[in-house]
Amino acid sequence: MAKEKSADIARGMWTNTAAKHMTKVTFPLLAVFIYSVFGLITYSSENNHYGYMLVGSAGSLIIMIISVMSMTMLKLTVIRLLLKNIGRLLLIFPFLFGCYITFYQGFWGFSELSNGFSLVVIIKSVTATFLGFKIVSEVNELNDSSEKFEKMIEASLIVEKFSKK
Repeated sequence: MAKEKSADIARGMWTNTAAKHMTKVTFPLLAVFIYSVFGLITYSSENNHYGYMLVGSAGSLIIMIISVMSMTMLKLTVIRLLLKNIGRLLLIFPFLFGCYITFYQGFWGFSELSNGFSLVVIIKSVTATFLGFKIVSEVNELNDSSEKFEKMIEASLIVEKFSKK
């Protein structure tokens, strides 16, 4: 019975860690979402990148929630193992969206400086690079910590199984 509590403690630690990383990744995604809504309202017909950013930020947030829920809610069974792996696979979409923000909107945004110096372009590109990097790093941390806590839960369940014999 005491070993079962250690698995519950590991699950609780994972839930706290996942909530921390979800909070850290939510703010950059919301900033990109708000920026893309503003861009769609202001420059609706000129640039379709704002639509990509709107769909990407909203979709990434929804996928992150589904992914964390699939890695958190179920007990360790065959279904749990399947959903855990699907949850980790789903994390590739927010990761790729963060790469898009970092490299295309951020680094490639500096290419607009070839038309002439503009402080707005520099601020926009630096901000996009920072937000994209934050999204990528927090998604990576979430994936790493889920793997670490999954091993802790599996180890505590194995110890529980052998202690019953």
